[in-house]
Formats: sequence, C-alpha cells, structure tokens
Amino acid sequence: MNPMTIKILFFGSVIFAVLLEIAGDIFFKEWSINGKNILFYMRIFLYIVGTVFF
Repeated sequence: MNPMTIKILFFGSVIFAVLLEIAGDIFFKEWSINGKNILFYMRIFLYIVGTVFF
C-alpha cells in the first residue's frame, strides 16, 4: 500500500471518530435536557463506535 493512502485512511478514521464523539455529546445534552431514552441509547452507540475507531 502507498504510504500516503495509509496516512489518509488513518486521519480520515480519526476525523470520523471525532465527529462521532461530537455527535454523542450533542445527543447527550439533548437527552439530559429532554429526558428521552432513545437519545441516551444513540449516545451510547455513538461513543462505542467512536471508541472502536480510536
């Protein structure tokens, strides 16, 4: 594999994980304000997926 391709995949994965973490934080804030369980489970899912990418 080309080293540049590996770098692009790595940084793309890191950026994707950061976006998932941000989305999880936003949903957590909404869940804490509104008290909805579905948002809580979405946040947990997004954190798990983000952690796998990290």
